[in-house]
Amino acid sequence: MRNANQFKGLAKGISKSAYPGSYTNHKEWTDSHTTKRFNDTMWRIRVLTLNIKEDDKRRDYFVNTDTINSNIENFAGYFLHGIKLKSYEFNIYKSKKNKKNISINLIGNKNKISAHSQLRFKAIEEGSFFARDLVSEPGNILHPDEYARRITSLKKFGLKINIYDKKKLKKLGMNALLGVGQGSIRGSYLVTVEWNGAKNNSNPLAFVGKGVCFDTGGYSLKPAKFMEDMTYDMAGSATVIGLMKNLAIRKAKINVVGVVGLVENMVSGNAQRPG
Repeated sequence: MRNANQFKGLAKGISKSAYPGSYTNHKEWTDSHTTKRFNDTMWRIRVLTLNIKEDDKRRDYFVNTDTINSNIENFAGYFLHGIKLKSYEFNIYKSKKNKKNISINLIGNKNKISAHSQLRFKAIEEGSFFARDLVSEPGNILHPDEYARRITSLKKFGLKINIYDKKKLKKLGMNALLGVGQGSIRGSYLVTVEWNGAKNNSNPLAFVGKGVCFDTGGYSLKPAKFMEDMTYDMAGSATVIGLMKNLAIRKAKINVVGVVGLVENMVSGNAQRPG
């Protein structure tokens, strides 16, 4: 079920993100690997999506996969995957959620989406949405304590999660990280997230993300302009966490470790002094 408002311009967005080349109008692709038959198919789907209006009372739309003339493997899967990614909206704090949910249904016997592809798309979507939710939360909600709790909730997907609090970090000598967060009333943490999907002792890939939930700059205070954007200083860590959720959902056959440092850089009588 998707928000009708977010279908506008959808086909153009999919063409740029899912396939190489640049999109110029609804009947032309400059990608040398596509054909005119594919152009015509994309145009028909574009018309379908753009014709959804605010006052349209229909709830169900249908795409006949038998009419798709494309050499691109899993075209229908990428089409629906693009719709799903485009439909994301962070509105949990809005008092009025004015949206219309609709269904896009595939019919036909050709160009079916395999179970493997469905799982892969679902994993990407859920991982991406989890990361987007984390980045979209305001700093007074997603502080290091809350962030650590949300990461812990991913254990249900089979991820191994270790949280190192102030006591453990001090024992490990990680005083630089603790120094950033010592002016905050919130805790400071290092979190490791492990996925062991290869089922062997091969060395894991490692991803490290910065998780400064709000970065005032401390006593090296940042300018007032765009200070509200300092809540995004944890976006790197959100990318790592979203990736780990993605890998766990699709049971990726690889060993991976994600590491994020979670702190809040604030001004207080206990904050670290420059110099």
